[in-house]
Amino acid sequence: MKTFAGDVRFALTSFFRRPGFTLVVVLTLAIGIGANTAVFSLLDALVLRPFPLPKIDELVQIFGTVPQRNEQRDSASPADFLDFKSQATSLEPVIGMEWWDVAVAGREEPERVQGTGIKATIPIGS
Repeated sequence: MKTFAGDVRFALTSFFRRPGFTLVVVLTLAIGIGANTAVFSLLDALVLRPFPLPKIDELVQIFGTVPQRNEQRDSASPADFLDFKSQATSLEPVIGMEWWDVAVAGREEPERVQGTGIKATIPIGS
């Protein structure tokens, strides 16, 4: 224990003797630990943890059509969604999503933010 206390005393006197070097060491460690934490958090959220959906390999998206214009849409109307949900025999569960845009205004120019709202819930773990 005496050796450890002597080592700590020597390290502290060395750090106080050269504060510029101490600052560089502390900042380097802080940046390295912060970057490592950020990368691991991103990797953990995107790769290591699965989506909280049951049977995600069976997930499908239903597209709507507009027969009058012979066009396919990446969404369905609320009435079509209710029809799909009530008549679905091979789909379980059926959820509805709504794409939305909003302009967030602050002191500077407004910024456009896009997102998705879930209109029906999925029982997790079923």
